[in-house]
Amino acid sequence: MLLSGHTCFPHQPKHVPCLCSSATCLMCSCCPHSRNSTVTRIIYAFLLLLGTVVACVMLSPGVDQQLKRIPGFCADGAGSSLPDLQANINCKMFVGYKAVYRVCFGMSMWFLGMTVFMINIKNSRDPRAAIHNGFWFFKVATLVAVTAGAFYIPDEPFTYIWFIIGSGGAFCFILIQLILLVDFAHSWNEAWVGNMDASNSKGWYAG
Repeated sequence: MLLSGHTCFPHQPKHVPCLCSSATCLMCSCCPHSRNSTVTRIIYAFLLLLGTVVACVMLSPGVDQQLKRIPGFCADGAGSSLPDLQANINCKMFVGYKAVYRVCFGMSMWFLGMTVFMINIKNSRDPRAAIHNGFWFFKVATLVAVTAGAFYIPDEPFTYIWFIIGSGGAFCFILIQLILLVDFAHSWNEAWVGNMDASNSKGWYAG
């Protein structure tokens, strides 16, 4: 039975309807309340995680063989029982590092576009903040469209250029993580040395 006029999360955006039973709403009420910005960050992180999982699946061995088992999907796969359904899809384009490049390209362009669009937003009263915290159907549809469109880009010179960009980005990412790790270790050491001097306890030597 639907609960008309109520939402599962009282503090969530109004566009989230309560399409669940009373028992499910009771379970939702046990969850801690959070602000729109927190939920938005979680959703963006989930989209990034989902894209990473898809990229990992495309790198898994045997994925193309599983796709060929779908009737009428791959050009060189299992035939369809429907005579009008002609498969003309090269399933090899959905696997391997080239497919991962295209998925990552679509995600990168989408997040870059969102970043540029959200520049200089001071508070949640900005009209663009509503787009940042809502309109998820259109944003996810745009993400899927951009990622799917990346598969229509010719291999050359896209693969080589994106390899260079990916290598440079990976180097910068590892360098930043290394700096943060060294800074964390240095701050931890200073804090524990200060606690040891303040308490005169040798137990802080464990850190």
